[in-house]
Amino acid sequence: MKLLYRSAALLLAFFISAFTLAAKENPVRVGSLLQNSTRVVLSCKNVVASMAWWTRLGFTPTADGMKRPDSAITLTDNQILLTLVKDSQPSPVLMFGVSNIRTVKDSLDSLRVPLKYDVEGPTLGEIRLQSPAGIFLAIRPSAQEPIIPVTGDSNSVCGRLTEFSVSTPSLQQELTFWDKLSFTPVRSSMQPYPFSLVSDGHFTIGIHESRDIPSVALTFFAADMADRIERLKKQGITFSEELKSDAGITEHAFLTSPDGQLVLLFTGNQ
Repeated sequence: MKLLYRSAALLLAFFISAFTLAAKENPVRVGSLLQNSTRVVLSCKNVVASMAWWTRLGFTPTADGMKRPDSAITLTDNQILLTLVKDSQPSPVLMFGVSNIRTVKDSLDSLRVPLKYDVEGPTLGEIRLQSPAGIFLAIRPSAQEPIIPVTGDSNSVCGRLTEFSVSTPSLQQELTFWDKLSFTPVRSSMQPYPFSLVSDGHFTIGIHESRDIPSVALTFFAADMADRIERLKKQGITFSEELKSDAGITEHAFLTSPDGQLVLLFTGNQ
């Protein structure tokens, strides 16, 4: 399935130059108003088939991740946790666990962040919100959303996960949303186009103004990405888009999971 990019080469050229030009960088403040970022939930039609695709990209099931293989499986690539669920909910969803969900709701209400929430008995069960650019977030009590440690090592197949990339018509509008959640702007520039990276110390969101990125994308970088792409090709992985060097080597490529999740692979040391 071909991705709906007007020009893959143009997007990649802008994306790479954005990271190679000098940009403002700040230290990352660990944590946010949403406290503990835990995992990413992806909706899929067939959990086992989806798991098979992600394992080829360097993700493996966690120790407790196979308890409900017919409806949910959790995998990790050492950097993040992915939970594949047989559901028609929005996808992807960034999940958070908080110690006092009512306190967090009150804080979000005071900041005028639009919310949807479920009530279980006398307590809140889940709060859902969405950024202006369309990134979905869900907050649950820590007891229902425990932290599963990750090593932080790079993905053995795809390299380093640098960000969840998203396009926006207004960088400032998206930054205002993440600032309310106390995410830290860690890298930003107005050249070659307006962009900013914000982070809570675990999830990093790459906000790119007026770029042709059709949906939220997992973005990986590796210095030897061309070799990694070639190995994936030999394993039968089909790429949606490829950008070749003058020597005819594919240095950057786009993938789409069976359920529509975008994965961007770039050559570089970011």
